[in-house]
Amino acid sequence: MSDLLSWPIKDPDEVLDYSIDWAARLPADDVILESVWEVPTGLSVNAETIDAEAFITTVWLSIGVSGATYKVINTITTQAGRVLQEAVQLTVRSL
Repeated sequence: MSDLLSWPIKDPDEVLDYSIDWAARLPADDVILESVWEVPTGLSVNAETIDAEAFITTVWLSIGVSGATYKVINTITTQAGRVLQEAVQLTVRSL
């Protein structure tokens, strides 16, 4: 999974927020309407948010198996009908 974007390592006991900034991929006059997170078994989603004006989607993740690396996928839909997808890897390690 080394070709994917990466988020900082998390401990299985932590609940942390992770974001994707879509600003570079969207024109300034578009708006994010929907954000869907695909999170593999082993991680838990605690909350999700969209900052539509800043083009940032955020997911709050907890648990995970120490030593595992997960691929988290975010798919967004915009007001103009664009559908974009980004995959990010997250490694969980007991700190």
